[in-house]
Amino acid sequence: MEKTMPQFYLSPSRIARYFFHECERYLRYHATPKDRRKADGVPDIAWDTSPVRAAILEGGFTWEQEIVQKRLKDRVRIAKGKGKIHERAYDVNETLKVLPDLEPGEAIYQPTIQVPDLFLERYGISPELCEFPPCRPDLVQLLPHDGEARLKVIDIKASTHLKISHRIQVATYALMLRDVGRAKGLKLPLDLASGGVWLYGAAGPEWFDLRFSVLTIEEFFREKLKRILSAPMDELAWHLFFRCEWCEFFSHCREEAETKRSISLIPYMSLGGRAYLREAPWGGTKPINSLDDLEKFLKRRDADGCLDACGSLRSKGDRLRNSVAALKNGEVICHGGFTLSLPVMEHVAIFLTVQDDPVTGKVYAAGFRRFKGKDIFGDAAHEEIFISRAPDDCDRVRKDFLTALFRELSVIHEYNSGQEEWIDKKSMQTYVFDAYELTLFSRLLKESLTDPELSEIAVQLLFHFQDTTLAEVDEHPDVEVPFPVIVLTGVIRRLLALPVPLSLRLPDVLKVLPSPKFDYKLEPNAMFWFELSNVLKSDPIFLAWTKGRMDALDWIRKELSRRLQATGHVLDGLRERVRPSLFAWPLKFAFSDPLDFKSRELSRLAFIARYESLIGALEVRTQRGLPWPERVREGISIPLRKEGYDSWKVLSDLDASLVEDAG
Repeated sequence: MEKTMPQFYLSPSRIARYFFHECERYLRYHATPKDRRKADGVPDIAWDTSPVRAAILEGGFTWEQEIVQKRLKDRVRIAKGKGKIHERAYDVNETLKVLPDLEPGEAIYQPTIQVPDLFLERYGISPELCEFPPCRPDLVQLLPHDGEARLKVIDIKASTHLKISHRIQVATYALMLRDVGRAKGLKLPLDLASGGVWLYGAAGPEWFDLRFSVLTIEEFFREKLKRILSAPMDELAWHLFFRCEWCEFFSHCREEAETKRSISLIPYMSLGGRAYLREAPWGGTKPINSLDDLEKFLKRRDADGCLDACGSLRSKGDRLRNSVAALKNGEVICHGGFTLSLPVMEHVAIFLTVQDDPVTGKVYAAGFRRFKGKDIFGDAAHEEIFISRAPDDCDRVRKDFLTALFRELSVIHEYNSGQEEWIDKKSMQTYVFDAYELTLFSRLLKESLTDPELSEIAVQLLFHFQDTTLAEVDEHPDVEVPFPVIVLTGVIRRLLALPVPLSLRLPDVLKVLPSPKFDYKLEPNAMFWFELSNVLKSDPIFLAWTKGRMDALDWIRKELSRRLQATGHVLDGLRERVRPSLFAWPLKFAFSDPLDFKSRELSRLAFIARYESLIGALEVRTQRGLPWPERVREGISIPLRKEGYDSWKVLSDLDASLVEDAG
């Protein structure tokens, strides 16, 4: 009998991407056969043909070749052929012969497995609904496990970090191999307890416990897959967030969100929050999908109580009301409250930017711009930007950037050291616009601790730009710095609701928070800007590295300079809007001296104790600076009314167990 054509096609990589995007629509769109997509309402795919995409693909192939030819050498079986290594693969029959024949320590590269009907049937899914075409795991290796040799699935990734989607892909391959063996009557000693991902540049696979991923993927097959493939298209869950820009259907979804005024337009709405509002589990309410739906719901008397059951929406009713109003009316709205994390002013402001490439993960561009401080430096502004001319030039960028930054800060340190009166010393505050820049800057400092040429400078910089990395070094600062680097997007999100959809991109924020002193414009060029992120696109650097376009380095330099200047103007505009919420001032700048401990262990313990105490104190003060309604709902502040000479009435709900009984 002729086999019925399945309605949908799946693959381990497609399922892994579903977990990466956490999007039902993504899986349904991609699983729909090409000849049926138009009829089913699946939009056309916008394929990414950028230089960086090509570099990522080529980097992945090169990395696979390095592993099988140099890292594994004679311990891997590769299919015969004249083509490139990544183009060779064992067919299904060859794979079934090689797998049982592997010797301990030996691996097979790109085996092909035909997923049997048994695989889907065990999860209650009909083969007529969906099918897996032949699949190819990168490596299957026979390795020791609890005293015996077992087959372990290894996925090769041109990535520097292990992700949930990687784990899911390995788990899916492992489960498929389990049923291939049973369907063919082969006794394959398969390991379902551990799997591996061979990350870019790593000496060997990073092993992880496979059992949780197996439970997760099996729950997906049993409980979710059938509904995703069978439900009406408009009932599938979807939400716009930063990962969506790496999806081929992003433009379609963004257009739909803007047309329908989806609540996905609210910047940084979490996936959990979006799902909670869609499902409306409190009952009596239709799914909340649009800004109008949300506005109507938030007018209900019980709205805040309904939100409390969702972690990311708890006590956020007023913030959501402000966000909806800002987007609908095109106005900036203050949430209220106070903040420690943005000073009223500083004598010297330094703005940092750091960018890395997605192929190697290395920082290829870094720079800073100093504003103010003319009485110290002789000029009101100074900027230095460093860009790598080739992939192996990234270390030079790190050294030059940190050395120049240290030199700039040393001028302030020396100036303050010469002032006898505290009032004559100058304060300094460092800023980045987005959190990823702080993450990369901290990584540069950590990497430099082991660089003989930079270690002394790196330690001194870490004494000011403090984080948990200091717990790993031998010396520790004698003074804690409360906010060494301020992330402006974080401050904006705490204090303001902006008429900016989806994410706080620098050009969009500058338009609604312009400097009162200078009309500065920053137009986002598609060559440099993503639609949902402030990360600098890597296309120009790959034009320089792979196409010899050295003029692209100057494009990058000018773009980063524009960004640094724009960040300074956003700071001015932000202060103008939230001035009543500001009361703190930065410290007078000085490089810290090391703690006077002879024992490294005692120095480390003292730093950890003091640093944890500082973080705890800042968290308490941050909570006390929240808007009054949030503080009351969370029990941070308790409103009281005096009823008599010695009696007070509590005006909010209070957990009696938190109050001591005076007897």
